[in-house]
Amino acid sequence: MEAINIKKGGVELLNEIKETWEMLNKHHEEKSLNFKDRFANFNFHEREKDLIKKTEKGEILVLIPFIGNKKAGHCVSSHNNNGKGEIETLYIKNEFRKYGLGKLMMEKSLNWLKESNVNNIDILVAAGNEEVLPFYERFGFKNAGIKVKKIL
Repeated sequence: MEAINIKKGGVELLNEIKETWEMLNKHHEEKSLNFKDRFANFNFHEREKDLIKKTEKGEILVLIPFIGNKKAGHCVSSHNNNGKGEIETLYIKNEFRKYGLGKLMMEKSLNWLKESNVNNIDILVAAGNEEVLPFYERFGFKNAGIKVKKIL
């Protein structure tokens, strides 16, 4: 097996997750029950601005796993310096899912959040992508409700 390396940083690494974020967004577009157009029209620049804005009140952690020299995915987490955190985006390319990278990204993110004194962590799962819920449940996350939305 090739070596697993993880590039770790903050906003300076956001441009490096563009490709895998777009893959995740395409996945959400395909799976979406009600908001295919939203995902089709959502772009990385908008998401990047949102993540940068979060640093005004806290910090973000960007993790980029590599298998050998191949980028395998990304994970971005945030916290607001008031005990609230979020796993913002997590994606591992299909061909690298057998290496346990999703688990590794979650463990590193949750450790970072714990070290940052976060005691309330959210993950937003897009409707249609519920198959990821058992993965998050392995880390102690529970379904806290359903958010309904209307876009004008």
